[in-house]
Amino acid sequence: MRYHSKDGWRLSLTENLGRAGLVILVIFLLLLLSLFPLRLHGYGEVRPFFLLMAVYYWAIFRPTLLPPTATFVAGLMLDLAIAVPVGLNALTLVGVRTLTSLQQKFMLSQKFVVMWACFALLAFGAALFQWGVFCLLSWQLTAFKPSAVMGILTTMFSP
Repeated sequence: MRYHSKDGWRLSLTENLGRAGLVILVIFLLLLLSLFPLRLHGYGEVRPFFLLMAVYYWAIFRPTLLPPTATFVAGLMLDLAIAVPVGLNALTLVGVRTLTSLQQKFMLSQKFVVMWACFALLAFGAALFQWGVFCLLSWQLTAFKPSAVMGILTTMFSP
């Protein structure tokens, strides 16, 4: 049995399941990779936001393969695994997915350099958002350097 996808391709049910399985596998591997912090002198433990890369990619090229609920669940799993406030990464990822999917048509017509620069802005925006939430939750102004380094590393590791 063949089904029509939104972009007009004819895909069978097994092909759709295979694509969804690939997305789940990549998200799981990036989640595992996010569990291991980098220890940088003067910054403590810093984790590149690997899941952000995947959410950005699929929000542009195949948004149907990573719906907002799956994005939220992946972020929630990361929150629970690295012991940050529950929902912080989930909310960040869903926000990035929403912003990116709103600009999908624009992004598809751009060259790689523009797409990478937009990702860098989103990575730094996500780092700034998470830093702000940590400051609000702790009722004190914390150092921004680790968050800035997270944004830099996330941008550098992005393909």
